[in-house]
Amino acid sequence: LVIEPEAPESFADVLTEKRFTQTTPIQPQHTRILQLQTPDELLKTFRHGRRYNIRTGIKRGVVVEEGKDAAELARQSAAVERRESIHLPDRRYYELLLDALPWCRTYTAFAPDKREPLATVL
Repeated sequence: LVIEPEAPESFADVLTEKRFTQTTPIQPQHTRILQLQTPDELLKTFRHGRRYNIRTGIKRGVVVEEGKDAAELARQSAAVERRESIHLPDRRYYELLLDALPWCRTYTAFAPDKREPLATVL
C-alpha cells in the first residue's frame, strides 16, 4: 500500500508507529498554481533567455505534436532527473496514466528538419 498524504510532519510519526516505511515519492513534493493567461501574457512572465528560446523555436519551425508517447516522456524525464538530481516516475507510471485517463496526452516538440524530439510534457 502506497500513500502520499498532504499532512503535517507529525503525521510521519503516526505512520512509523503503524510500521509504514518512507519511500521515494511519486507525486511532486511542491506544486504551483498559475493564473490562466493568454500566451503573450504568459510569455512575459518568463526570463529573457527562455522567451528568446521560445521565439527562436517558433521562427525555426519547431512543431509540437499531441500523442500518447510514454517512452519519449520517460526518456526526457530521465534526462531531467539526472540533470536536476530529482526523482521522476518511470515509463510504467506514464503508460498507466495515459491508458487510464482518456484525456491525458503527451506533447512533444520536434526539430523541423531532423524529427528529433526536443522536449516532451504530460
